[in-house]
Amino acid sequence: MEELKKIAGVTAAKYVEDGMVVGLGTGSTAYFFVEEIGRRIKEEGLSVVGVTTSSQTTKQAEGLGIPLKVLMLLLMEPTK
Repeated sequence: MEELKKIAGVTAAKYVEDGMVVGLGTGSTAYFFVEEIGRRIKEEGLSVVGVTTSSQTTKQAEGLGIPLKVLMLLLMEPTK
């Protein structure tokens, strides 16, 4: 089951593109998604901003070098 969750998380991360604001969820499948986003930032130069759903995911994302914003701050930014 864990391998299927990893496949799902990694596959979902393939759809993330430069410039996106990405929701980083919580849970075992989201863990693999966040790990893959971190890998892509480091190895591919992916440029995204993450919004986390928990302190656990915030800690994981920060450790992987994923730039983060608070949802409320994003909602207050002017649209392009």
